[in-house]
Amino acid sequence: MTEERWDYYFPLTSDKRCTGKNYTYEGFLKAVARYPALCGENNTDLSDLSMCKKEIASIFAHVVRETNMNSEWDVYEAGLDWWR
Repeated sequence: MTEERWDYYFPLTSDKRCTGKNYTYEGFLKAVARYPALCGENNTDLSDLSMCKKEIASIFAHVVRETNMNSEWDVYEAGLDWWR
C-alpha cells in the first residue's frame, strides 16, 4: 500500500474531529513491521492470498472504526463516497 492509496482510502484519518492522529500511513507501516507473521502464516483452509486479504481487511476495518468515520452522516458531510 502506497501512501497515496492510504490517503485515498482513509482521507479522514487526520481529521481533527476523530482520533485519526494515531492512524497515519507511517503508523500503519510501523505496526506492520512489528508483526512479521502478518500475511506470513495460515492455519486455515483458505489460500494464503485469501488469508492475507482477510488480515488486511481486518486492520482497515479497525482503522475506520477507531477514526469514528464510519457513520453515513460523517461520510456524506465530508463529500466522500460511502465505501471510502
